[in-house]
Amino acid sequence: MKKTIAMMIAFVVLASISAFASPNDDLLRAVRAGSFRGVSEALKEGASVNHRDPDNYDATMIILAAHRGLAEIVELLISKGADVNSTDKTYGITALSLAVKNQDLQVVRLLTAKGANVNQSNKEGVTPLYLATKTGNVDIVHDLIDRGARVNQPSGRGATPLMVAAEKGYADVVRLLSAKGANVNISNDFGETPLILAAKKGHTDVAKALIAAGANVNAKTNDKDYELVMAYVTPLMAATISGNTEIAKALIEAKADVNAKDKFGNSIVKYSINHSRPEIFKLLKAAGAVDAKDLDENAAATEQLHYRNLDESPNALFWIIPLILLVLGGGCAAGYFLWWKKRSPRQES
Repeated sequence: MKKTIAMMIAFVVLASISAFASPNDDLLRAVRAGSFRGVSEALKEGASVNHRDPDNYDATMIILAAHRGLAEIVELLISKGADVNSTDKTYGITALSLAVKNQDLQVVRLLTAKGANVNQSNKEGVTPLYLATKTGNVDIVHDLIDRGARVNQPSGRGATPLMVAAEKGYADVVRLLSAKGANVNISNDFGETPLILAAKKGHTDVAKALIAAGANVNAKTNDKDYELVMAYVTPLMAATISGNTEIAKALIEAKADVNAKDKFGNSIVKYSINHSRPEIFKLLKAAGAVDAKDLDENAAATEQLHYRNLDESPNALFWIIPLILLVLGGGCAAGYFLWWKKRSPRQES
């Protein structure tokens, strides 16, 4: 009898829990299926409009709908009180960020019109505008800026939307951002400016757009790059490395320093020769580059000027000397230990 009563109680409890959870389960299934009617019915039955999907980083229903491009369902959820700025619990991603990433202008405009925070970043500091510039979608970039997106807000390693657009080669986005107040001379953690990034990647239209917008043609990277590959490198050096003659010409016409040197004293002329850039060498020589003065431009393609690098820099001594001392000291210590080990038994006897 007691066993029967216990089973009946358990059944009632389970039925109650099932009834309580059912509307939320129905809502989740409807969003996954993209069923507007199903979502509407589940909400009428009492489903939580901000219910989370436990199998999808605990993302809310509006995040799932936005990710799938379900504009009608997104609008319905908002009308029922969905939090447009809710995030998943793992990455801090919003519905707006996913809509931007998918280049879904309809959902982006719907969310921003309903109060989505255009400057809300995820846990890695990535904003919707950053994502928009990464895709190169001018319309979405324009919409986000019109809604108040901060054009100079940096992401990881100090990269701004303009840097992303410059490195990707999106000239139209670069022009729009600079026209809307983006700092053309801002630099990332390595000292790379948008112009240096564009020159390094060989994006001619972007480089010219940045120069026209007032970018510093003599900016230099810093020496925080752990490989020191681009230490104290200028836009003209970067253009020479990428072999883009048009960018080099535009930089020289904008009064770029043709005699600038990197951290180790390598001139731009050395870069042009060692990277086999004869056309850029001619431009440098015509512009009065000192290292090109006594060199025949016709022989420059085959001649090699000696590079100085990290191993030859004075700073290298600060690393090499302690390393040598450490090795010698370790060797002496090991030798003494072996000698003591062999000697010890004889002392005990």
